[in-house]
Amino acid sequence: MILPISDETLCQSDLDLSMVLMRFSGRSWSTSRSKTNQTPIISMEDDEISDQESSHLEEHGPFKSFTKLVENNAHIAVFLNYVLSNSDPSALLFYLVTNLFKEGNAKEMKKWAYEIHSSFLVPCAPLRLTNIEENLVGEIDDILQKYSDREEILRKVFWKARTKAKEELNEQLSDFRHRRTAGLGTLFGPPDFQLDDSINDKVKELEIIEMILVPNMEPFIEDMDKEIVDDRRFTIAAALATVMSKIFGLRGTQFNSLLDRCPTFVSKEKSLKAKLIGKCRKFTNKGHHFVAHQ
Repeated sequence: MILPISDETLCQSDLDLSMVLMRFSGRSWSTSRSKTNQTPIISMEDDEISDQESSHLEEHGPFKSFTKLVENNAHIAVFLNYVLSNSDPSALLFYLVTNLFKEGNAKEMKKWAYEIHSSFLVPCAPLRLTNIEENLVGEIDDILQKYSDREEILRKVFWKARTKAKEELNEQLSDFRHRRTAGLGTLFGPPDFQLDDSINDKVKELEIIEMILVPNMEPFIEDMDKEIVDDRRFTIAAALATVMSKIFGLRGTQFNSLLDRCPTFVSKEKSLKAKLIGKCRKFTNKGHHFVAHQ
């Protein structure tokens, strides 16, 4: 027997759904996506979607393993949104940035290696990985000092550190799967069927990435515009801009405006620190304020 649903019950259901959606990046996903004629997030009359979503909560799709995850950009963006807001993004940003590092020549890799090493690995680095041992840091230091002209050695300089980062990422991904199982996955990105639609559709993939990550970039850029930049926030912004532009291939007026105001890793232009000092006369490191003199 099917019980009738009162108007009051429907209104309360709509209110609950609206509150959940508004928590995602501060805006309603269904409203922002309506211009692209996407399938509605929830259809009360479509049992197949409900079954599909239930199945994904158990299987997790590309979120099932980190190896599968890195093959799907929209899914990476969702996970990146999660670690930015609920965990530590250092391991994921390091892993993605160092994947680009090996594309340079010896001279470029030498410069990039120092930037990455000082940002993620050395003691007091703004985004230091939590599980990096001192002997590994010393080993990388030694390579950079003695073999910086050896391209074949430089390409492998971060291999061990990437393995350590992946260990942490597997733990973070496991925590994220627990959130998804609890029904909280859509706080960090769209429903699974929309993510699946993006796998073979670059336009949909970029729309999802832009919707998720551009709001994460904006507060960092606002800090830079105020000319007082916290070292950690600056490094997150630079790494995030690197991933969004050079891995995801994001373009568009809004993002390009942010990118023009933010340096990136693995850049053929001047170094990150030079850009920071050139743009911001004042900066903060470990709670201490400094004024740059040129």
